[in-house]
Amino acid sequence: MPYAVALANKGWAQACRDDRSLALGLNTHAGQLTNAPVGEAVGIDAISLDAVLS
Repeated sequence: MPYAVALANKGWAQACRDDRSLALGLNTHAGQLTNAPVGEAVGIDAISLDAVLS
């Protein structure tokens, strides 16, 4: 429930900036993969999570 409240109150981007554990749940953004281990496993380039949240 705390994640849902944070997302509702702050929006997804700010909530993820404020809580790294929530941010680690973000696997894709705007058609790009943000999870490097998944990208390596399937041969897809991934963008860094920090780049998405900056």
